[in-house]
Amino acid sequence: MKALKLTVLICFLIIPFSVVRAEGPIDSDNDGFPDQEELFAGFDPFNADQTPLKKTIKVSIKDQRLRYYTGEYLVKEIKVSTGLPKYPTPIGAFAIEKKIPVVLYAGEGYYYPNTKWNMRFKFHPKGSYYIHGAYWHNAFGKRRSHGCVNVAYKDMETLYAWAPAGTPVIIEK
Repeated sequence: MKALKLTVLICFLIIPFSVVRAEGPIDSDNDGFPDQEELFAGFDPFNADQTPLKKTIKVSIKDQRLRYYTGEYLVKEIKVSTGLPKYPTPIGAFAIEKKIPVVLYAGEGYYYPNTKWNMRFKFHPKGSYYIHGAYWHNAFGKRRSHGCVNVAYKDMETLYAWAPAGTPVIIEK
């Protein structure tokens, strides 16, 4: 009878508690902050020491992907559209120089007013380079821009909030 009571206790109390805990947010260092929130804020989720980690944005022209990192931890990977061969996205190490909430992009053959979430990473008097939201196409994962890094609005809003001015931007072939 004791074995039956113990089995019932395990089935109805311990197992459901374990399942509920597994479904909740993970807090690896038990500091009261979920790991994903710590990564987004710039902290190591495995260390309760609240020393900020370096944030970095990496863009792969070959893969048409942007990955952003807190320290060595990948926060998110998203599809992007970089410059067409005629208008290449610059390769190299840069930093976010300036963040501008709304910009008008216009040039030969294009006019995109009210473009949200713009982060300039390379200034040029004849046309600077930005990572920015793009509402005029949905061809992410393919080269399509005039040199900027186009990001879907659903992803760009989060990236814009995550990356402060000064964040390193590394663009690779």
